[in-house]
Amino acid sequence: MAPTTVVGSSSQLSPHPNVLLLVPLPLVASRPPTPPPSAGRSYHHGITPTPTHPALSKPNRKKGARSQSCCTRAHPPPHSSLRSVRSKQGTQPARVPMPALAAAAAAWALRAAVWACLAASAMLVAEAAYMGLASLVAAVALWRRPGRRYRWEPMPGGVGGDVEAGPAAAAEFPMVLVQIPMYNEREVYKLSISAACALTWPPDRIIIQVLDDSTDPIIKELVELECLDWASKKINIKYEVRNNRKGYKAGALKKGMEHIYAQQCDFVAIFDADFQPESDFLLKTIPFLVHNPKIALIQTRWEFVNYDVCLMTRIQKMSLDYHFKVEQESGSFVHSFFGFNGTAGVWRVSAINQSGGWKDRTTVEDMDLAVRASLNGWEFLYVGDIRVKSELPSTFQAYRHQQHRWTCGAANLFRKMAWEIITNKHSCMGAVLYTHCHYMYECHKKSWVSPSDALLDSVRECHVHAPHACCSKWFARDCACK
Repeated sequence: MAPTTVVGSSSQLSPHPNVLLLVPLPLVASRPPTPPPSAGRSYHHGITPTPTHPALSKPNRKKGARSQSCCTRAHPPPHSSLRSVRSKQGTQPARVPMPALAAAAAAWALRAAVWACLAASAMLVAEAAYMGLASLVAAVALWRRPGRRYRWEPMPGGVGGDVEAGPAAAAEFPMVLVQIPMYNEREVYKLSISAACALTWPPDRIIIQVLDDSTDPIIKELVELECLDWASKKINIKYEVRNNRKGYKAGALKKGMEHIYAQQCDFVAIFDADFQPESDFLLKTIPFLVHNPKIALIQTRWEFVNYDVCLMTRIQKMSLDYHFKVEQESGSFVHSFFGFNGTAGVWRVSAINQSGGWKDRTTVEDMDLAVRASLNGWEFLYVGDIRVKSELPSTFQAYRHQQHRWTCGAANLFRKMAWEIITNKHSCMGAVLYTHCHYMYECHKKSWVSPSDALLDSVRECHVHAPHACCSKWFARDCACK
């Protein structure tokens, strides 16, 4: 029976006062209120299904059948997209949204960066401890001083090197070139030129070369007049300028080595414009190079004359003292690599030419040359007892420019030479590659050889073969590596 309702009073709709007139209404007008969602059920995306009227739907009495009026199964929340949902095809993983993937990738990248930083910190601590121990042993072990580890004999004429002994004794002195690169050095150009001209050495066996890249014409004129003044005192001094500043300091040093008189020199000492060597500098450093043909560089220590100007100069002094006393002292003590500091050092000219000369591809031309010379098998020696006066940057702008040049230049040099360093025979990884290649050759050459014998032979006899050539000949089995 359809639902009915009262539509009016009996006095208005029926002539009989005791009879009520019932009129049927449409079924759509009758709808029970929506019940509240159950606390024990959850619905997709928070949508509450609308129940149907009991009179309009018949319950499904089949066993195992589900009711189609509402959802009776608990569903995962909308944000849990990593769980699987059941469908007619089976259980399939839901698609992971892109923000979740980005967050997971960022978390893994951050975790990897943290572990990389921890590993780098551990390496730095281990390196600092090792260098500190080596420096301590070098300071305590008197028998390991440079004068005892390497042959050192005074120059002819006694301990001081009597340069006035005569032409015969002066002929035994090697030719030395002293380079002074400068750029707009108004305050210190006189001090550096006078200190270089006062070096104790036979006048006919030394050449002072001033490489002036100044852009101020007044400063260039002053520097040239200073050189002419010393030339009038019978000092063999050369004043060299360039039309451009290509390569900066490296370009100036390279241009200076191209002169005929520079190519006739055996050794070259380099001093920046703010460095003032002592008069006996060459008498103490050149004997190491004369009596030890494997040494390519003699590096001396810097002594700072303005370290007490401000707090920044004091901090710089502490940092550079650690660099010289720990890093370079330990590197020289254990026959390891340490870089050239760009000044206050003496190079063997043949080592520079064999290593490719000065290159201006980075802003650390001194380290670039030192790395290439080390890869060619040359040795370096640090002598901390010899000190050269210098000045520290006293302004923040100059200090920032210097640190930016050193840091970015070293990183750029590593990017350019990383593969060459790894594959070089004089590096640790390169030695492993070459030793393995030589062992393969020895196995082919002989009937049988033990790994230890092959390793000792490769180290003792220094048989160097290109890896690709040696391996190709080993596979060909028709010729021997030479």
